[in-house]
Amino acid sequence: MRKTSQAIVTAVIGFGFAGGPAGAATLRAYLDADIRSTDPGVNRDGNTDGVVLHMVEGLVGYDAKGLVKPLLAESVAVSPDGLTYTFKLRRA
Repeated sequence: MRKTSQAIVTAVIGFGFAGGPAGAATLRAYLDADIRSTDPGVNRDGNTDGVVLHMVEGLVGYDAKGLVKPLLAESVAVSPDGLTYTFKLRRA
C-alpha cells in the first residue's frame, strides 16, 4: 500500500495534474499482491478495487462518511413498494 501511495504522490507532483495538460507518460504502481479478478462485482479486496475502480464507474458509490452518493447516476428514485429503483444518468 505504501508503494502505491508513493507512486501516486510522485505522479501528481511529477506530472503536475493540478496545473494544465501533461504530455504522455507511463505511471507504474506496485501492489503487494495480484488482483483477484477484473469483474467489478465479485471477489473484491483492496488491491482489486485499486485497479478495477479505475476501469469502471458505478451508478452510486460511498462518500467518506459511508453514505450512498451518485456517481454515474444523477439521482435515484425508489418506488413506494421498494421494489423498483429508477436511476437518472448524468450527462457526459
